[in-house]
Order: sequence, then C-alpha cells, then structure tokens
Amino acid sequence: MISINATLALQLINFLLLMFILNRLLFRPVLETVRERKERIDQARKDASEFADKGERLLVEFNGQLEDAKREANKERERMMAEATSRAEHLVIQTKEEEAKIVSAIRDEIAGQANSARREFKKQATALSLYLTRKVVGRELK
Repeated sequence: MISINATLALQLINFLLLMFILNRLLFRPVLETVRERKERIDQARKDASEFADKGERLLVEFNGQLEDAKREANKERERMMAEATSRAEHLVIQTKEEEAKIVSAIRDEIAGQANSARREFKKQATALSLYLTRKVVGRELK
C-alpha cells in the first residue's frame, strides 16, 4: 500500500523543482521557438499571398497595356495604309497626267513631222511632175 510520509513530500518537491527547471530550460524555449516558427511561417504565407496578388495585378495591368499597344499599333498601321493608298492613287493620277502630256506632245510632234513631210513631198511631187512633163513634152512649162 501507499504510505504518505516525508518521502512523498520530498518527491513532490523534487517533481515541482524538476517541472520548474524543465519549464525554464526546455519547455519555454521550445514553445517560444515553435511560436516564432509559426509566426515566420504565417508571415511567409502572408507575403507569398501578397506577392501572388501583386503578380496577378501586374499581369492584368501588363495585359491591358499590351492590348492598348496592339490597338494603337493597328490604328497606326491602318493610318499608314490609308496614307500609302492615297499617295499611290495620287502618284497614279499624276503619272497618268504626265503620260497624257507626253503622248499629246509626241502626237503634236508626229503631226508636225507629218505636215512637214507632206509639204516636202508636195514640193518634190511638184518638182517631179514638172521634170516628167518637161521630159515628156520636151519643153519647159510655166
């Protein structure tokens, strides 16, 4: 049977002293380390969540800016295409006008050369007819 005597009191004092020493030297530091580790893990999770949120916001912002840049590039491309088309049409019209002027000048030159050749042929025909008449008739006609 268990007898309650002075050894029980000594064992109780020994146990309480051991609990006090273990609490000071082991339990408190271990619990403090566990608490600090938990706080660091919680902070790391919070930071990771904030970084993920910030990354998502930046990605959305970047995609928005990319879409804006694409729209601006398309507008600029369309403007440049319209300008190039207008310029090409202007050059075609200008080239046709110049072509018409050149063709007209060439026709005028050809007409002038044709008239000149006709006059020359007429002179030569008159001279040839007088020459042939003189040869056939045997005398000169006036």
